[in-house]
Amino acid sequence: MKTRTIALVLGVATLGCRPPPGGGAALPDAVRTYTEGVRWERFEVAAVVIPPAERAQFLEERDTLAEDLRITDAEIVHLRERGRTGDVAVKLAWYSEREGTVHTTVAHQRWERQGRAWRLVDEVRGRGEPMPGLREPTDGREPLARAGQD
Repeated sequence: MKTRTIALVLGVATLGCRPPPGGGAALPDAVRTYTEGVRWERFEVAAVVIPPAERAQFLEERDTLAEDLRITDAEIVHLRERGRTGDVAVKLAWYSEREGTVHTTVAHQRWERQGRAWRLVDEVRGRGEPMPGLREPTDGREPLARAGQD
């Protein structure tokens, strides 16, 4: 009886340690990996969530940007997962070494689950100052309706 009780307690206790269904990382973990990697200029770490075909270009662009761009803070302000896609908004505080003025920009990201991994497939400026390395929306619409406001 004692053995069954211990086994049951251990089984229940480890439920919270299981990976998400289907294996692989959870979306919030992938977003944090990317955000912290870019924030602290650990671009090889951030590149793990970039689609493999785009990684080399991402690393080259980030190395060039790091000569002048400094990100002082990054906060995930919106995260919504819908099956195999996710919408994320990240508020960034940054400055250019050349000018020294701190700016705030909200980046809107679109994520897709590709196999067992979450991949960042699009990132554009949603609000705030235009930021080097963050493309402008091409259709004039805000990428995520009200992202960061709910």
